[in-house]
Amino acid sequence: MSGTCNCDTMDQELGEIIINLKNLRALSLSCHLTHRTGDHKHSWLANLQTHKLRELEFGCYAQYNWRDEKCVELLAPCMKKLTAVKLDGIMYGHMPSPWHPPQELDNLLAQIDTLAYNEHSPLHTWLVSKRSIKKVVSLLFFTLDQLLSSKLTQALVTSSSRLELLYTQNVHIWLPMQDPSPYLSLQSIGSIPINTSTSVSIILTTDVTANQMSQESDILDYLKPLAFLNCLAFVECGIRDGDTLSTEWSQEFFAKVEIQHPSLTHIYLVSRKVTLSPVRWPPALMYEKSTTCGWKKSPCGCLTYWDIATGKNFW
Repeated sequence: MSGTCNCDTMDQELGEIIINLKNLRALSLSCHLTHRTGDHKHSWLANLQTHKLRELEFGCYAQYNWRDEKCVELLAPCMKKLTAVKLDGIMYGHMPSPWHPPQELDNLLAQIDTLAYNEHSPLHTWLVSKRSIKKVVSLLFFTLDQLLSSKLTQALVTSSSRLELLYTQNVHIWLPMQDPSPYLSLQSIGSIPINTSTSVSIILTTDVTANQMSQESDILDYLKPLAFLNCLAFVECGIRDGDTLSTEWSQEFFAKVEIQHPSLTHIYLVSRKVTLSPVRWPPALMYEKSTTCGWKKSPCGCLTYWDIATGKNFW
């Protein structure tokens, strides 16, 4: 082997193929190619021939100097009708320098309503404050300081946006701490955690009733501070370890849920530990409220936050 890097050639060849897809509506690409010398990588994004592109999921994780102050690709004609944007990695994500809006602000993702939000990206915070964002995912909080210092609520207040969907860790802790005004229209939230030790013990013990009651109590406790969400229809409950539950929740539990959240019609139960795995995608469960038969359980697909936000089918 000569040790020659072919990353530049691979990027160029891939771009030549994608550029000519004139009916392209959704583009999902994760790049781990190395630094490109001279011009920056992925410049072909600005030359896409499609005018139908609505969804862009793009991650670039190589260390290189991105011209973030120009946002050339996002200002291209092919990007004008984008409604859902997920930008991750060094490019558009954890930017090494402050982001400065270009002069063409009016044309920058003017129709976006769904965003994978990165708390550390000035671009993302700017978009939330200037655009009518309805759906936000990937808002990650790990410490109390991060919970208290989030810029999301203030950006939403500035834009007068009213979220309809919010998926983040610790949503049941974070939401009650915020100005409620941007969140009163929320219809779909996640993830509400189910106690990990309880989930695992279902497989290891025969005391199913005790485990079931503990899970039901946890979920009700987590949902109680969110009673101000009068439009809430869909809740995801995430299991951090183990597979999805195989037990039936009691009708008493669902009766209490209906008192807390009368508009709730779906509870989605999924193992979040493996949702990004390309190898193992265990079945998830959907509890759905029927007007005639009460709450019924059925298996469904294991979707990521982004899948849910962009309307992918559960079945």
